[in-house]
Amino acid sequence: MRDDGSTTWSKLAARFAFHDLTHYVAETTLGCRNAFYGLIAQGWDIETFTAIDPATGTRPELPAEANQIEGLITTLQSQLWNGASYEEIVGLWEMSCASFGLPPPRLTPEQLDTIRERLRACWEQWKLLPAGGVLELPFPG
Repeated sequence: MRDDGSTTWSKLAARFAFHDLTHYVAETTLGCRNAFYGLIAQGWDIETFTAIDPATGTRPELPAEANQIEGLITTLQSQLWNGASYEEIVGLWEMSCASFGLPPPRLTPEQLDTIRERLRACWEQWKLLPAGGVLELPFPG
């Protein structure tokens, strides 16, 4: 639900819960406004991210920050729980951003530690929800 009362939603496959929580934690920790949740807050519908234009066969063009953060989320998902070092995560993120022709935004070791701590806490909250439960996470507008 957005500040203006409008909403967007989608059924969430279990495998995407961790992905979406990782987006939330990383975006709010790093102050992102033009990645997944920032775009949702700006009025994008969830389906917009995967919609294919029938005339061109392409998906919508995402802001650079959205592509940069998607690379971080993918890196964090694959490396976070195995104890990857700060240098390993940043190195993989740099390669991901390079595939889009973008530099990665700055990520400090302290920010990575905060992301790890907040993500573990969010994930624990998620796992403890009863069937049909709700986890409300405010996104700063």
